[in-house]
Amino acid sequence: MATIEKSLYLGDSKTYRLSVVDGDDNPVVITGDAIVFTAKINPTDTESEAIIVKKSTAAGGSDAEIEILASPNANQADIKILPSDTAGEEEQNLSFDIQITRTATSKVHTVVKGVLTLMQDVTN
Repeated sequence: MATIEKSLYLGDSKTYRLSVVDGDDNPVVITGDAIVFTAKINPTDTESEAIIVKKSTAAGGSDAEIEILASPNANQADIKILPSDTAGEEEQNLSFDIQITRTATSKVHTVVKGVLTLMQDVTN
């Protein structure tokens, strides 16, 4: 799995679209699966120490955090970052990943791993 880089201005809203495909690039339906996005200063920090945690409904969150799209896009989910998620933070690089727990099998898959750069914008 490749490490990807994303950036976000402190205090901004941002929606990241996750598309899940298999090894042959076929869409994988994720309806009802538990999805968790976690961004931390150190990868070994606990979830309570994370800067941003977003969960789908099946993971104990809500559609306001991670919304799994309906057919024909049932292999996609929108991860919604709110201004309050980075309130009080400073410019820094965070390690993040996205994990999916398949409802049917309880198998856990880390589908994305990367670095999220929090940046200060000029307009506060």
